[in-house]
Order: sequence, then structure tokens, then C-alpha cells
Amino acid sequence: MNPLTSSTRRRMLNIAFWGSLFAAILPVAAPALAAEATSLSAQAPGFYRLKLGDFQVTVLLDGTRTISAKAAMRNIGESEVRALVARGAEPDEVMTSFNAFLIDTGNKRVLVDTGGGSMFGAGLGHMLVNLQAAGYRPEQIDEVLLTHLHVDHVGGLVTADGRRVFINANIRVSRIETDYWLSADKRNNALQPMQVFFKGAQEALKPYADAKQLEIFDGDAELLPGIQAMALPGHSHGHTGYLVSSQGRQLMLWGDLVHMGVVQFARPITGFRADSDPAGAAEVRQRSFEQAARTGALIGGAHIAFPGLGHVRADGPGFRWLPLAYDTVP
Repeated sequence: MNPLTSSTRRRMLNIAFWGSLFAAILPVAAPALAAEATSLSAQAPGFYRLKLGDFQVTVLLDGTRTISAKAAMRNIGESEVRALVARGAEPDEVMTSFNAFLIDTGNKRVLVDTGGGSMFGAGLGHMLVNLQAAGYRPEQIDEVLLTHLHVDHVGGLVTADGRRVFINANIRVSRIETDYWLSADKRNNALQPMQVFFKGAQEALKPYADAKQLEIFDGDAELLPGIQAMALPGHSHGHTGYLVSSQGRQLMLWGDLVHMGVVQFARPITGFRADSDPAGAAEVRQRSFEQAARTGALIGGAHIAFPGLGHVRADGPGFRWLPLAYDTVP
């Protein structure tokens, strides 16, 4: 008599079937999956989309870099810096993003700042790759608006060999900025650490000036329908923000008003080492924080953690940054 029941035989046949199937698949599939996993080491493309009325805003990451809070912050004691940074980061090193903003109005494609390109060292220079990953080509950009002429905002205007990246774009910048950073006299009298800023600004803007694609504006000015320049001096003498408005919705692009949010939102008087006018920058920062908290405005910051979008809330004697939650674009 066969000791195996029919149900037992069925179970054994099932085990044999699945065993032979896995034996056939695994020797091939496992190494392939392992190879695929080890090759996927690059970060995802750095762009983020936001609908603003009829406009589409795309934040473009140029790169990230850690900076020392202790070395970078001004007008604040070392122990207070440590205490503020420790609430949201490591004791001293803080990761900083370098963000640019593309506004597609439907009629114009307007880029606010360009990142550092090849001029600002390792970690930066990814804006153009992320622009293309977001579905745009550099020749499609109609306008480039610059918050100021520091090299990490203008370096992306040109290739490593000095050619225009945005061949069809008008470049717009405050007259105060060009009067300062394009001045040969001021460059000759500047301290050595600032020479890189003068050199970068002049090399980035020259090919556009030669092609008559450089346009200078004064103070607060409506540059395009729905886009207004707003003077925010201090970090640089002609530092400029841009108010973007469509269908009752607004986005205020702050440029370099904030460099280290974990410190400066709590204590707006804290300055940054590259501020041209530290006292003026602190005054503008305090006033801007108060206005943003009062109105609930959506804010975009060049050095706030990517994508640099959020709101400001009053928090005791200081303020809090509330990052915009990730959202899908309909």
C-alpha cells in the first residue's frame, strides 16, 4: 500500500514545482537585481514644481554645501549659535542649499538666479542639468532676473569657457549692483577675499553686455506682468527680491535674506559673513520676517533647504520657518 495520501502527494508536487521554479529564476535574477541596485547611487533630479495661479514655478537646485555656523554667523555669541543649531542639526556644520527659481508665465520663461555654475567649487553647478530634467532647455529662457551679483548666483550664466548659456535671454539686475560689482576702481580697492566676487560678476555679465542683452533697472520696478522687483539691500548693496503674482496668489523670492535658517529665523539680527552692510541686512530681514508672518505670504529662499519654499510664523521674540509640504501638481 502506498503510504502517501493523495493530499500529501499534491503538497509534495507543489513544493517540487515551486522549488524548481525558484532554482531556475534566482541564479539569473539575483545578480541582476544586485547590479541594478549598486548602480543607482545618484541623487534624484533636483527640481520641484508649484502652481501659482496661472503661473508654474519650478525650483531648481544648483547644489548643496555644509557651512560652519560658528564661522559664518555674525553678531551672535558662539554658545548661542551652538544652542540654536543643535535644535535642528549637528553642533556646527549646517547643510545649505543653493536654489534658483523658474517662473513659466505661459508667455515667458523667467529664471531668477542661476547658481554658481563652474565658478563656485565642488557641490554646485547642477542647475542646468536640473533645468533640463524639469523639461526646459536653456535657449527657451526669455529673462534672467538676478537678486545680486555674488558668484553663486551669476556663475551659471556662462559656460566654463565664458560663453553665454542663455543665448536668447535678457539679463536684468539692479543698477546699484552693476555700479558696484562691475566697477574696476572698486575691484582694485577690494580686499583679496572679495576678488572672486568681482571677477565672477564681471566674467558672467560681459558676454551678455557685449550681445546687448544686459538690462539695468532702478529700485522697486515692475519688470514683467506679474513680476515686481523689490529692493532688499544689506546682504549686497543692490540686493533685490522679486514678488511674483498671478490670480491673487503671491510668492516672494527673498534671494539671500536668509543663509542659515535654524539661526536667523530665531534671531533675525544675526548676520552672515558675506553681508556688505550687516546692520542694514538685519533691519531688512526683521522687517521682511514681520511682514511675511503678518500676511502669511509664501516665501522662496535661495539658501533655505531645497526647495526653499514655506511660510514664516511669529515665535516668541523670533520667528519659525514652516516648510511647504510636498504636493503633486495637477
